[in-house]
Amino acid sequence: MIPMAAHRSLVFQPGEEARVDAFLARHADSSMFLRSNLRRAGLRDRGERFDGTWVGLAVQDELVAVGAVFWNGIMQVQAPRFPAALARGLAAASPRPLRGVIGPWLQVVAARQALGLEAVPCHTESREDLFGLRLADLVLPDALKNDRVSVRTAAPGDLELLTRWGVDYDVELKGLPADEALWRDNRASAEAFVAAGEQFLLEAGDLPLATCTWNARLPQSVQIGGVYTPPSLRSRGYARCVVAGALRLAQQAGVDRSILFTAVQNRPAQRAYQAIGFRRVGDFGLVLFAGDHAVSAGGSSVGSMDPESSGSRG
Repeated sequence: MIPMAAHRSLVFQPGEEARVDAFLARHADSSMFLRSNLRRAGLRDRGERFDGTWVGLAVQDELVAVGAVFWNGIMQVQAPRFPAALARGLAAASPRPLRGVIGPWLQVVAARQALGLEAVPCHTESREDLFGLRLADLVLPDALKNDRVSVRTAAPGDLELLTRWGVDYDVELKGLPADEALWRDNRASAEAFVAAGEQFLLEAGDLPLATCTWNARLPQSVQIGGVYTPPSLRSRGYARCVVAGALRLAQQAGVDRSILFTAVQNRPAQRAYQAIGFRRVGDFGLVLFAGDHAVSAGGSSVGSMDPESSGSRG
C-alpha cells in the first residue's frame, strides 16, 4: 500500500490541458462536466463561464486525482484515490467560496466530510444513477418515428418559455424560491444554451411539450441534462421523446455516446431512459448548498454567505 504522504498536490496552469484530459478520459463517463469545461476554457481562471481553478494529486509522476472549483463555486472531483486530500487542496487553491460538490457519489461524500460541510443546509443532496448509451443502440419512441412529435434546436424566440420552464424545474426539483435571482440565472442559462445550439424542444405542431439540454459536450459524447416536462403534460412519454430527439441530432453531428444521471429514487425517469437504450454504468452525486461557504485550507467551514442564484442546470 502506498503511504498517504507519497502523493503531492499540483495546481494546474494553462498548457497542461492534455495531461489533465488524459487522466479524465480514463474515467470518461463520470467526468463529462470536467472534460467539457476543460475543452471550452482550458485551465484558465478569470472568473468567466466554464473557468475554474484546477488541482491534481500525483503519486510520483502519475496523476491519481483531478478536480476543479468552477466559476459558479461548484467543486467537481474525479478522485478514485485520495478524494479528501483533493478536496482540501481545491479549497486551499480556489479564490471563491463553495456552493456545492459534484462527482462520483462516494467521492462527493468524502470531499464534503473533509471540508467540514456535512451539516450545512442543502437545497439539493442527491445520490444519482449514472447511465450510458452508445448512440448506435438508441431506440426511437414510436411518436418520434411516426412524426407525431418532433424535436428541434431551441431558438432565441423560445427564451421566455425556456426561462419559465427553468424556474419551474428549480422550484420543483430543488425547492428554490422563485425570486429575481433565480429568474435571472435561468435566463442567462437559457441564453447560453441557445447560443451554443445545446437546448432542444419537443413539439406537436407548434405546441411545446418538453425540453432538455446537452449540459456537457465533447466531440464524441454529450451529456443530457435539464429534462423537463410541464406537470400537465407528464406520463405521455414526452421526456423520452425529447431526449431521444436530442440524441438523434447529436448522432447526426458525429457523436457516438451519451451520458445522463438521475436520482436513484426516480424510477419513472429511469424507466424512460432505459426504454430508449440507456444502461446504468455507475453512480454520481449532487450536493448543492443553500448558501455560499468559505472553507479554510484546513478543511473547516469558516462562514456562510447569503445564497445567490443556483447555477442550476450546468
